Amino acid sequence: MKTTKELSCLLTLLIFGMLFFPTTSGSQTTKYKYPAAKGTKHAVLVHGSFHGAWCWYKVSTLLQSRGFTVATLDLTSQGIDKTIADNVTSIEQFVQPVVDYLNNVTGKVVLLGHSLGGVSVSYLMEKFGPEKITKAMFLASIMPKNNQSFFEASIVGTKTIPPESQPLIFANGPSNPPTSIGINVAFARQLFYRQSPEEDVTLAKTLLVPQPYAVVVEYLHLTSQRYGKIPRYYIVTGKDDLIEVSLQEAIIAMNPPAGVFRLNNSDHSAFFSEPLKLTNIIEHVDLL
Repeated sequence: MKTTKELSCLLTLLIFGMLFFPTTSGSQTTKYKYPAAKGTKHAVLVHGSFHGAWCWYKVSTLLQSRGFTVATLDLTSQGIDKTIADNVTSIEQFVQPVVDYLNNVTGKVVLLGHSLGGVSVSYLMEKFGPEKITKAMFLASIMPKNNQSFFEASIVGTKTIPPESQPLIFANGPSNPPTSIGINVAFARQLFYRQSPEEDVTLAKTLLVPQPYAVVVEYLHLTSQRYGKIPRYYIVTGKDDLIEVSLQEAIIAMNPPAGVFRLNNSDHSAFFSEPLKLTNIIEHVDLL
């Protein structure tokens, strides 16, 4: 004979089970839906000057193995795009391949821009706004404010670069403004890849191309209603020989982001030197 106290406990357990555990009746089962992860699982990676979609091959592979859709596109005249760099006259023309891609995406994405890619990403943030872009990441990058060009945003953000490493090209003659910036691959490891695997440096030397000059002097128009509505995150590269840590900190202080991540052992090109840790950061930011 059960006591009143024991019966009370059994009744409590029965009620708890009815409330919180699914029951079956015939062929029907009560199913509970759990909220999906907040992330987009869709990353658009934007390369910097002289590079192309090829530089993301490690990070893209890692992200795809985690279920991401990944877009890596050659900007106009970069990578294997056949446009001559001297003929690119605006940021709009430069980033058109990414604009075309985003115009055909139905959901939302996260953006990441490397180095000069910060200019491209900022332009895209303003163009597409929070309706298309949930977050933007700046990897060892210039992070311009409204009415700044790359050069103005990088006054506190770039060290002196040997002029012979990136010679100016004057396709319209020396009495006119430069049309592109060349790249001397003999300086590639020193500037971009000091911590990167040798095979990646060898690959890069065969693929680096001139950068359109117009992109670095054009002023950006960025508004609080569009650009300003998208959270920004900065990724510091701790062993960067092109944009040293102190200069990256100055960029952060000039235009403070929502958060800062650090790759302490990365050179300027984290996609080669720290691809796994960079992938982890991208995945983490997507879920914020």
